Amino acid sequence: MRPLLLFAFAVITINAFSQSNNLYSKPDTAIIQSKFFSGDRKIIISQPTNYQENTKDCILYVDGQNTAMTEIITQSAENLFWAGDIPPCVLVGIFHEKRDDELMEKTKLYHFIVDEVIPFLSGKYKINSKITIVGHSFGGYFTTHCFLINNQVFNSCVAISPAYWTNEKDVFKTLQAEKNDLSGDLFLAIGDSRWLEISNREFFFDFVKEVKRDAKGVNLEITDLKGFSHNSTPIIGIGMGLNFCFNQYSWEKTLKEQEQKIENYPEFWKFYEIKADALRHLNRTQEAIQNYKIAIQKINKDDEIEKKTRAEAIKLIKNKIKSLNMSNLQNSLK
Repeated sequence: MRPLLLFAFAVITINAFSQSNNLYSKPDTAIIQSKFFSGDRKIIISQPTNYQENTKDCILYVDGQNTAMTEIITQSAENLFWAGDIPPCVLVGIFHEKRDDELMEKTKLYHFIVDEVIPFLSGKYKINSKITIVGHSFGGYFTTHCFLINNQVFNSCVAISPAYWTNEKDVFKTLQAEKNDLSGDLFLAIGDSRWLEISNREFFFDFVKEVKRDAKGVNLEITDLKGFSHNSTPIIGIGMGLNFCFNQYSWEKTLKEQEQKIENYPEFWKFYEIKADALRHLNRTQEAIQNYKIAIQKINKDDEIEKKTRAEAIKLIKNKIKSLNMSNLQNSLK
């Protein structure tokens, strides 16, 4: 899709959802007395309305003082929720007083978030222990740093147009130091329009290369946003990143839906195939193979399906089984 059309689609979608649905109430501002910054610091919190679960997923983002960033995060999360792709989440924006200095220095801001913000959120909002962290530009550099050095807490990261040249490329050194202990989801996106974004691309793809080569435990997704500049990449990239980081939730939801359909219509083969697809994406390989085989059995008993359609469906499912068996063999040889 051409960039202008993609942008227009995003704007129309945001407007349509915001007019018809309101998942989030008006955000609250909290003041935290920080020993790391020697004074009061603000955070902004958007909580789902009428959501009573004991624990909630948390999306934490830097540049909370930037109204545009908060709106993009909120609308992306809301749109994805109504699409069934992510759960209702607590959204937390971190305010900055000296934005670039704080994001580049890293240490004070990191400890403020880990030692002061997260305990506050855990006590008041009962957030889950693993957090999705989001940032753009210097914020993408900082959030990647958090993902690398505290991977158990920041187990999902969305970094849009990250400035990986910062501090003499120290993020590369951090990656090499932590590479064997990393897991979770890392979504990276960059544009290719205008000098500021173009100048970031070499460092971006060098970092991607090292993650692919050395951090085998990371579930990495990269997106090259053709036609987008440094300031426009968050409009599209943040929603894509959140969708990627909550992919497991989406497949778990699909699995539950198919199990309910199978309970109501136990003879329809397609529900077993979709259930197996979900199990495959959740790395439940043997269960996936079992359900693919059940799907084939159900197809063979379906008198209403045309012979050609039956043969094509069985061939497709057998190829899926073959692919899983090959994957199992490769894993056993490692």
